[in-house]
Amino acid sequence: MAPLRDIDNEELLRLLAAGSIYLDVRTVEEFSAGHVPGAFNVPLLVRDEQGALVPNPDFLTIATALLEGKSEPIIACQAGGRSRKACALLGQTGRSDLLNYAGGFGGGRDPFGAKIPGYVATSAPVSTQPEPGHTYAELKERLLGSSGTP
Repeated sequence: MAPLRDIDNEELLRLLAAGSIYLDVRTVEEFSAGHVPGAFNVPLLVRDEQGALVPNPDFLTIATALLEGKSEPIIACQAGGRSRKACALLGQTGRSDLLNYAGGFGGGRDPFGAKIPGYVATSAPVSTQPEPGHTYAELKERLLGSSGTP
Protein backbone atom coordinates (compact mmCIF):
# COMPACT_ATOMS: atom_id res chain seq x y z
CA MET A 1 0.00 0.00 0.00
CA ALA A 2 1.26 3.49 -0.83
CA PRO A 3 2.05 5.81 2.09
CA LEU A 4 -0.79 8.05 3.18
CA ARG A 5 -0.64 11.51 1.65
CA ASP A 6 -1.52 14.49 3.83
CA ILE A 7 -2.89 17.63 2.20
CA ASP A 8 -2.99 21.21 3.47
CA ASN A 9 -5.53 24.02 3.04
CA GLU A 10 -4.12 25.22 -0.27
CA GLU A 11 -4.29 21.77 -1.83
CA LEU A 12 -7.71 21.11 -0.29
CA LEU A 13 -9.22 24.23 -1.85
CA ARG A 14 -7.68 23.38 -5.23
CA LEU A 15 -9.04 19.81 -5.10
CA LEU A 16 -12.51 20.95 -4.02
CA ALA A 17 -12.62 23.44 -6.89
CA ALA A 18 -11.73 20.56 -9.23
CA GLY A 19 -14.67 18.50 -7.91
CA SER A 20 -12.97 16.05 -5.53
CA ILE A 21 -15.19 14.19 -3.07
CA TYR A 22 -14.84 15.23 0.59
CA LEU A 23 -15.67 12.56 3.18
CA ASP A 24 -16.21 14.04 6.66
CA VAL A 25 -15.77 11.33 9.31
CA ARG A 26 -16.75 13.53 12.27
CA THR A 27 -19.83 12.76 14.33
CA VAL A 28 -23.28 13.63 13.04
CA GLU A 29 -23.43 16.42 15.65
CA GLU A 30 -20.11 17.94 14.57
CA PHE A 31 -21.12 17.76 10.91
CA SER A 32 -24.47 19.44 11.63
CA ALA A 33 -22.74 22.32 13.45
CA GLY A 34 -20.74 23.19 10.33
CA HIS A 35 -19.00 21.48 7.45
CA VAL A 36 -17.33 21.98 4.09
CA PRO A 37 -20.02 22.64 1.45
CA GLY A 38 -20.63 19.47 -0.57
CA ALA A 39 -19.18 17.18 2.12
CA PHE A 40 -20.54 13.69 2.73
CA ASN A 41 -20.82 12.57 6.38
CA VAL A 42 -19.96 9.00 7.34
CA PRO A 43 -18.88 9.13 10.99
CA LEU A 44 -16.03 6.93 12.16
CA LEU A 45 -17.62 6.97 15.63
CA VAL A 46 -21.31 6.89 16.58
CA ARG A 47 -23.14 7.16 19.89
CA ASP A 48 -24.43 4.01 21.57
CA GLU A 49 -27.62 3.81 23.68
CA GLN A 50 -25.78 5.33 26.67
CA GLY A 51 -24.42 8.22 24.59
CA ALA A 52 -20.82 6.97 24.53
CA LEU A 53 -18.84 7.21 21.30
CA VAL A 54 -18.10 3.79 19.83
CA PRO A 55 -16.71 2.62 16.47
CA ASN A 56 -19.33 2.83 13.72
CA PRO A 57 -19.98 -0.77 12.64
CA ASP A 58 -21.18 0.44 9.22
CA PHE A 59 -18.33 2.87 8.51
CA LEU A 60 -16.29 0.70 6.19
CA THR A 61 -19.29 -0.63 4.24
CA ILE A 62 -20.86 2.79 3.65
CA ALA A 63 -17.60 4.67 3.02
CA THR A 64 -16.35 2.02 0.59
CA ALA A 65 -19.61 2.11 -1.38
CA LEU A 66 -19.68 5.91 -1.40
CA LEU A 67 -16.08 6.21 -2.62
CA GLU A 68 -16.29 3.48 -5.27
CA GLY A 69 -15.05 4.83 -8.57
CA LYS A 70 -13.87 8.12 -7.04
CA SER A 71 -10.15 8.84 -7.32
CA GLU A 72 -8.15 10.62 -4.63
CA PRO A 73 -11.00 11.15 -2.15
CA ILE A 74 -10.34 13.64 0.65
CA ILE A 75 -10.84 12.12 4.11
CA ALA A 76 -11.30 14.66 6.91
CA CYS A 77 -12.33 15.13 10.52
CA GLN A 78 -11.96 17.89 13.13
CA ALA A 79 -8.18 17.83 13.70
CA GLY A 80 -6.72 15.02 11.58
CA GLY A 81 -6.70 12.06 13.98
CA ARG A 82 -9.94 10.31 13.09
CA SER A 83 -9.36 10.89 9.38
CA ARG A 84 -5.97 9.19 9.66
CA LYS A 85 -7.67 6.19 11.33
CA ALA A 86 -10.39 6.20 8.65
CA CYS A 87 -7.71 6.20 5.94
CA ALA A 88 -6.04 3.22 7.61
CA LEU A 89 -9.35 1.30 7.60
CA LEU A 90 -10.12 2.21 4.00
CA GLY A 91 -6.56 1.32 3.03
CA GLN A 92 -7.26 -2.24 4.19
CA THR A 93 -9.71 -2.50 1.28
CA GLY A 94 -6.87 -1.90 -1.17
CA ARG A 95 -7.27 1.86 -1.59
CA SER A 96 -3.92 3.57 -2.10
CA ASP A 97 -5.11 6.97 -3.32
CA LEU A 98 -6.63 8.39 -0.13
CA LEU A 99 -5.86 11.99 0.83
CA ASN A 100 -5.83 12.81 4.55
CA TYR A 101 -6.76 16.43 5.29
CA ALA A 102 -4.20 16.88 8.07
CA GLY A 103 -5.60 20.13 9.52
CA GLY A 104 -9.16 18.91 9.50
CA PHE A 105 -12.12 21.21 9.87
CA GLY A 106 -10.93 22.96 13.02
CA GLY A 107 -7.15 22.66 12.84
CA GLY A 108 -4.71 20.16 14.27
CA ARG A 109 -1.09 19.62 15.26
CA ASP A 110 1.77 17.85 13.55
CA PRO A 111 3.83 15.14 15.34
CA PHE A 112 6.08 17.87 16.76
CA GLY A 113 3.20 19.91 18.18
CA ALA A 114 3.19 22.66 15.56
CA LYS A 115 -0.26 23.99 14.65
CA ILE A 116 -1.77 22.96 11.33
CA PRO A 117 -4.52 25.37 10.26
CA GLY A 118 -7.84 23.76 9.42
CA TYR A 119 -10.65 24.63 7.06
CA VAL A 120 -12.11 27.29 9.37
CA ALA A 121 -8.82 29.23 9.03
CA THR A 122 -9.49 29.73 5.31
CA SER A 123 -11.87 32.30 3.89
CA ALA A 124 -13.92 29.51 2.31
CA PRO A 125 -17.61 29.15 3.22
CA VAL A 126 -18.93 26.88 5.98
CA SER A 127 -22.29 25.17 5.56
CA THR A 128 -24.77 24.06 8.21
CA GLN A 129 -27.24 22.75 5.63
CA PRO A 130 -26.09 19.53 3.95
CA GLU A 131 -26.89 18.87 0.34
CA PRO A 132 -29.63 16.29 -0.24
CA GLY A 133 -28.24 12.77 0.12
CA HIS A 134 -25.08 13.84 1.96
CA THR A 135 -26.08 13.16 5.59
CA TYR A 136 -25.16 9.94 7.35
CA ALA A 137 -28.82 8.94 7.77
CA GLU A 138 -29.50 9.40 4.05
CA LEU A 139 -26.33 7.59 2.99
CA LYS A 140 -27.04 4.71 5.36
CA GLU A 141 -30.60 4.36 4.03
CA ARG A 142 -29.49 4.56 0.39
CA LEU A 143 -26.47 2.26 0.67
CA LEU A 144 -27.68 -0.22 3.29
CA GLY A 145 -31.45 0.07 3.01
CA SER A 146 -33.89 -0.26 5.86
CA SER A 147 -32.51 -3.68 6.81
CA GLY A 148 -29.10 -2.20 7.62
CA THR A 149 -27.27 -4.62 5.32
CA PRO A 150 -26.06 -4.08 1.75
